[in-house]
Amino acid sequence: MPGPEILLDPVDFVTVGTVGPKGRREFYLQAGKGAEIVTMLIEKQQAQALSEAVDEILENLKDQFPEVPETTINLTEWDMDLRKPIQSLFRVAQMGLGYDEARDLIVLVAQELGHNTRLGQRTSAANCTSVGYTRTDAGAQPTRTICR
Repeated sequence: MPGPEILLDPVDFVTVGTVGPKGRREFYLQAGKGAEIVTMLIEKQQAQALSEAVDEILENLKDQFPEVPETTINLTEWDMDLRKPIQSLFRVAQMGLGYDEARDLIVLVAQELGHNTRLGQRTSAANCTSVGYTRTDAGAQPTRTICR
C-alpha cells in the first residue's frame, strides 16, 4: 500500500547537490516549501539526465509557445545549495519529466520501488515525488507535489 501523499504546491525551491569528497560523493534531489524539505538520494547519472531533460523540455516549450517572451534567470541570485538537515527519504529508482498543459507546469516524478532500508518500510507501490515549474512573464516559478 502506498504511503501518505505530501503536497507542496507550489514549492519555494528545487535543487540538486552533492555531499562528500570526490569519488565518494552522494547526489541529492531536494525541494521544499516553507519549513518542509524533501530530500531524495539520486545517482550521478540521474542528476545529469535530469539536467539534460529539463533543458530539452524547456526548449520544446519555447518552440510550442513562441509568443511567450524569453526570460533570463540569474542563478547566482538564488540559493541553490542543499538545505540542512540532508536526510534522504528514499533512493530514487527512476524519474520522469513532463509538461502539464492544464496547469502550465513542468512535472518531475521520482519513484522508489521495493524496500527502503533507511526508513525501514516495505512498499508495494512506488514512493513518488513530483516537482514542477510554472511558466510566467516573470520567469519560471517552482511548483511541486510529493506522494510517499
